[in-house]
Amino acid sequence: MDVLCSDKTGTLTLNTMVLQAETPLYTEGETQASVLRYAAMAAKWREPPRDALDTLVLGSADLDSLEPDKDGKGGISQLEYLPFDGETRCK
Repeated sequence: MDVLCSDKTGTLTLNTMVLQAETPLYTEGETQASVLRYAAMAAKWREPPRDALDTLVLGSADLDSLEPDKDGKGGISQLEYLPFDGETRCK
């Protein structure tokens, strides 16, 4: 995932975010669930959420699908985490 867009309406006053019923998707085969899974992978999903966006994503994504199965196979390994930086986001 390169960009996740959000509308901050309500976030500033309520500190909450909600998912809209339909998610605009631009890649065939993707779903709202797969986009949420990618968003969780872009966050530190094993840590508590730090803001409204983390709370929304980590509370909505299938986090179990990111973990290895009972035999230790599969799962996602986060090799690197680069936090958002407004100075470098467009470079």
